[in-house]
Amino acid sequence: MSLLLLAASVAVAAPIRPSLSDTPTVQAPSADPAHVRLVVVGDMGVVHGPDASEKKDLGGSSKLSQSEADALWATIGQEDADGIFVAGDLVYGAHFIESAPKCRTPEGKVKDDWLDPALGDKVRELGVPVYLSLGNHDVAHRQRSRARERCLLRYAAAEDALVMPQLQYAVDFGLVRLVVLDTNVKPERWDAEWLRAQRDGGHWSLMGGHHVVRTTFDKESEHALRDWLVDQDLRPHLWLNGHAHFLQFGVYEGIPAATSGAVAKIRMRPDCPGPDCQVEAPPLYSKSTFGFAVVDATPDTLRVTFKDAAGADLFCWERDKDDPQGWDCPVDATDG
Repeated sequence: MSLLLLAASVAVAAPIRPSLSDTPTVQAPSADPAHVRLVVVGDMGVVHGPDASEKKDLGGSSKLSQSEADALWATIGQEDADGIFVAGDLVYGAHFIESAPKCRTPEGKVKDDWLDPALGDKVRELGVPVYLSLGNHDVAHRQRSRARERCLLRYAAAEDALVMPQLQYAVDFGLVRLVVLDTNVKPERWDAEWLRAQRDGGHWSLMGGHHVVRTTFDKESEHALRDWLVDQDLRPHLWLNGHAHFLQFGVYEGIPAATSGAVAKIRMRPDCPGPDCQVEAPPLYSKSTFGFAVVDATPDTLRVTFKDAAGADLFCWERDKDDPQGWDCPVDATDG
């Protein structure tokens, strides 16, 4: 898809004020009505240096070098996706707690030193729309930071490849409806009826944002999103998140959840299945490796495939609309 067509398809005027109540729907560029593919990445906002940072021991963390990051994004570009969903932490800023920068207009040093190398430069030439959500670093670890929200919204509006018309919005692919949520705020502030209207129908319902419904080995105390979705009976067919810096998948109280937070930095945690994964109710899959998730939807099935930085398949899970528990699928059957 040319970027000219992309711009015509998804360009949205920058909002004057970031809002939780303004929830637009973006019509995605025309996709195959029998197959939609999304790539899911999280926590991409590192400004990479010439050298990688490697700590292989459990509990350590690693970051990609610039050349390694370039190679990973080139691999993502070969996935022939209909869109890329970025599950938050778009920019890790220079502040000691790595908060995204504020700006009134995205230009000058903020753009050149942070927004472009952390975000725009990585995806600008891929030729697919990139749907953004906000993470905790993007709002300085608060529920809201209007100056940072406005900065990122205006930056997205100025970039042909980036899509973020508001803090929360829906993307209509026809076969799939992706609801992008601001998980920095408490879910009680979300509009349950808007969510219900976006979820219900003949399409596959995907909901996504930065924070987890559940993970093991990291962010284990975070469960407010899952509790609220279950209490409201608003389980999607699939939840997508970043926040935890690894690849992980599980089904929690009827919510299949894919954690894809390993596109720029990873934390070394036990693999599941594996000898160190001796925990109560372990995830179906967990691996601390650089990589991403691919979601493939057909009218009958929804498939999640985790891939490493070179694009090799690591884990595959599939479901139909009646069975949220789903089943494993052979990794050698996931291409195409």
